[in-house]
Amino acid sequence: MSREATRRTSVEAHDPEDGVSKIIEIVKNRLPKRFGFDPIKDVQVLCPMNRGGLGARSLNVDLQKALKRKGCYSNDGGTLGQFP
Repeated sequence: MSREATRRTSVEAHDPEDGVSKIIEIVKNRLPKRFGFDPIKDVQVLCPMNRGGLGARSLNVDLQKALKRKGCYSNDGGTLGQFP
């Protein structure tokens, strides 16, 4: 992986809903366009908590909805999982 692809970026959000929409935009569109990443296989979103709009549980649900590929992925209890 190139050095450019390993950089971290901070994005300002005005509220949790704004944060969720920005994360989805980055994961679904910006990273694949700029680096050629597959948003499901190549991107990991880390969050410091489980609760709230930007918590792991809620964010997983929102990312699953945004990244759902017909017949490939399923909700397996709050994480994105691939069938064998």
